[in-house]
Amino acid sequence: MPPPPEPCFLLVDVNAMFCAVAARVDPAGAGAAPYLIVGGGGGERGVVCSASYSARAKGVRSGMSLLEARVLVPTAMVVPVPRIAVAEAARDLRMALQEWSPVMVPASVDECYLDMTGWFALWGPDIETVAARIRDDVLSRTGLPVSIGGGETPWLAKIAAEFAKPHRGGSGVSIIPFGGGEAAVAELALATLPGVGSTTARRLNSLGLTTVKDFKKQSADTLMQWLGVVDAEKLSRWARGDNPAPLRGITMTPQIGRETTFGTNVSSWRALQSRLRTLSSDVAYEARAHPIRMRTVTVVLRDSTFQTKQVSQTVKNELMSDDELFDVALTLLARIRTALPGPIRLIGVRVKGPLKEGVPAQVSSRAVPVKESAPSDDGEAESPPTERDHPAIEEVDDHIQSLPSHVQSPTHPSQRAAAVSAVLDSIRQRHGPEALRWASAAVKESPRASREVLHAPTWSDASARRLTVTDFAIDTRPEHGAPKE
Repeated sequence: MPPPPEPCFLLVDVNAMFCAVAARVDPAGAGAAPYLIVGGGGGERGVVCSASYSARAKGVRSGMSLLEARVLVPTAMVVPVPRIAVAEAARDLRMALQEWSPVMVPASVDECYLDMTGWFALWGPDIETVAARIRDDVLSRTGLPVSIGGGETPWLAKIAAEFAKPHRGGSGVSIIPFGGGEAAVAELALATLPGVGSTTARRLNSLGLTTVKDFKKQSADTLMQWLGVVDAEKLSRWARGDNPAPLRGITMTPQIGRETTFGTNVSSWRALQSRLRTLSSDVAYEARAHPIRMRTVTVVLRDSTFQTKQVSQTVKNELMSDDELFDVALTLLARIRTALPGPIRLIGVRVKGPLKEGVPAQVSSRAVPVKESAPSDDGEAESPPTERDHPAIEEVDDHIQSLPSHVQSPTHPSQRAAAVSAVLDSIRQRHGPEALRWASAAVKESPRASREVLHAPTWSDASARRLTVTDFAIDTRPEHGAPKE
């Protein structure tokens, strides 16, 4: 009986994906720019989401303000995040990779693992050759440049993929040979090992342990005394290149989130509540569309000093509606404001949980990236508009009136909230996700704006109409409200 094949995994990682997608969308502009920065939002409050490797060499980093990035690279082209195109590119990447292995597991929007155990011989004489063919195939079919790492475990494949990156001088493919894990990690910093987070890295640094070599110089007794038995044993295995976690062990619970950076710092509770309502509605809509069970809710705040805090809560029963998500998020916001009482620069909300039944297993490992909205004002509603007829208004009213009477009854608030959310989803699908806004997020500092039924329309300018119906609003401006063909 022949011996079993040696385990072999590949990690396919898109190089600076947001920049790569921007170049794919606009090859003559973003694709030809010597320095490219992709930023969330605009103006001085925008944040760098990604940067080309040439811009990174000048000091630009993700999370940096666009203002600071422009100081570092004044000639850089700055473009917004091509969100729709990123989703399309991620789908194209997965479709291309599915042809190379029956086991393809997306780990994030720009990373996919392939289990090539027993399969790579079908495509070439060795795994290096096959990986190079996969890299070239992905580039020709999707236009996305990728780096590919390989190893006997997914953990080693991730380390190898970093070696293959352009900024590391890699060729696009790096394979750690079978049995070569310990040698591969010997020269690495502990903070670069997959699974070592920032908190653990700071703890290790405080003990004088910054590299794998530093770690391996210590005795087992010393490490257990410093770190405890569990962490000492785990990190000792990793320092030997030994992390045999199977592919399913590195998949991620699906997550969806939205953030917004305010145009000016915000201290008003009502303004924060208003923005949280909008973000919660957007996240709930996307979660139902994927579909992800909303079980764990996280609210994030960043103040004017760039101090960031977040707090999470896992609920017993799945959240079904915009309302239910907002209620939990609002409670978390109140808790986190005690830790960050000053002016707020950024607010965000995200949810995660298992996929609902009937979703393909491969999709279950996909982590949906947190989106950052354009910088906003202080939560004020746009001053609404001249009255124009629009089919969306009648459509929502008809949907609401068609709800069963027992669902509309106040004695069934949870069922009614879920049904109303389903109605809102159907309207968003037809008129666009920006066509609907909760009335409590559309009206500033109004005592009626929080969870009351509003019947009278409010007006903003001569180009739009916002009509509130049963505690939500329809934005019928031409760019958002026109029915999709």
